[in-house]
Amino acid sequence: MRHRGRHRRRACGGRHCGRRSACARGDGRRRRATRFACGSAAIVTTLAQQHCEACTPGTPPLQPSAVEELRGELSAEWDVDGTSSLHRRMRYKDFAGAFAAATHVALIAEAEAHHPDLTVGWGRLHIKLTTHAAGGLTRNDFIMAARIDAALG
Repeated sequence: MRHRGRHRRRACGGRHCGRRSACARGDGRRRRATRFACGSAAIVTTLAQQHCEACTPGTPPLQPSAVEELRGELSAEWDVDGTSSLHRRMRYKDFAGAFAAATHVALIAEAEAHHPDLTVGWGRLHIKLTTHAAGGLTRNDFIMAARIDAALG
């Protein structure tokens, strides 16, 4: 696409054309689908298509209203523990199925550099997402949950 050459790539750290002024990340407003525009091209990304961003100690956790808004984008299997964590319990026929799902989640987590707490037992997997640096839930937790939903159903 021709328009990519006119802008410095990845100026905002995003995974689109890199045009800083078009980036909706960091402006405090979050939408179900975020639009990134560059010239005549527009890219719409869902939560599952976005990527986690690095958090530092002191990063504020999400407000309860933001948690509820983002919760609507996840499957009904996710439970929200106030503003501190997301939980999902999954059942499988045997240990191998649970272990395979945990391995799949681990690979996603490693790629995103945002790691959930996983508990694997015979025929069950428990996933807990929280951002320890923020002391609660951040957008990264919801991105990971959406990616897990997309991968495991």
